Amino acid sequence: MKKLRIELLSLALVASGLLTASAPAQNLFNAVVATTRAMTNDTGGLSYSHYGNHEILRAAAASAGLTNLHGLRLVYNLTNDDLEVISGTNDMVLATPLTFVDNVSVARTNNTVIERLAWVFVGSDTNATGTLQATEYSHFNSSNQLTHFALTGRLQFATPASDTNAAAVYAGELNVGPFAAPDHDDDHGHNHDHR
Repeated sequence: MKKLRIELLSLALVASGLLTASAPAQNLFNAVVATTRAMTNDTGGLSYSHYGNHEILRAAAASAGLTNLHGLRLVYNLTNDDLEVISGTNDMVLATPLTFVDNVSVARTNNTVIERLAWVFVGSDTNATGTLQATEYSHFNSSNQLTHFALTGRLQFATPASDTNAAAVYAGELNVGPFAAPDHDDDHGHNHDHR
């Protein structure tokens, strides 16, 4: 019931135009990933930890040879249907951690609300390793130009084991648009080992 109220409030605010954040020309919108990562620990048990914006930004910075996360942001690119780590005032793309490809979507006839189920691709992988079930809310002006956008959804995906990293399963939320406020807490108090 609480989720329904939040979605109705989101829809009402978007539809009424009360949200002050306008759609940027490049269709980039602030994004927040808040998932729990489950993986096998050294003792054979399961470990659970928070995985969100900070971890995504840190990985993108390390891959680009950067040590300072200042000026990096996680955004949803509506045109490319992906999450991007961008840098600076010119919005240079450093990484594309997740890409989405619709499997099925249904919409109102005016496309102001879309329910979608999309495949999730991690990094440059060509095989989907998860899904996103989301609701998109859009508001258009009288010229049919997008003025406001929000997305809220359930995100689940996996990463296979690699040289030094164990396989992991991620489950949580993706929020995009004016309600998406990045997290700044490093450990979030959600690190748990179950030995």
